[in-house]
Amino acid sequence: MKNLLMFLMLILLIFPSIVQVRAQPRFWTALNFELEFRGDGTVLVEAKQHPFDYEGRSLMDNATLVNLMKEDESDMIQYILLMFSKRP
Repeated sequence: MKNLLMFLMLILLIFPSIVQVRAQPRFWTALNFELEFRGDGTVLVEAKQHPFDYEGRSLMDNATLVNLMKEDESDMIQYILLMFSKRP
């Protein structure tokens, strides 16, 4: 029993130093779309995103957050395509 307790204490001391966790940033995004319907039947969509913290302060100067938003561009394109789909 004593050996098991010592082993568990050793694991608990080592384990936190091995695992690295990065919290997801807390923010909300203002999202606006500008649509330009063209004569040939196509639509130009301009998606404007602006991140804010929970107190309403702009987070555009946070380079890490802006890069995170850029990484999610492909997801945003999929959402834009869904706006024009008859059967999403």
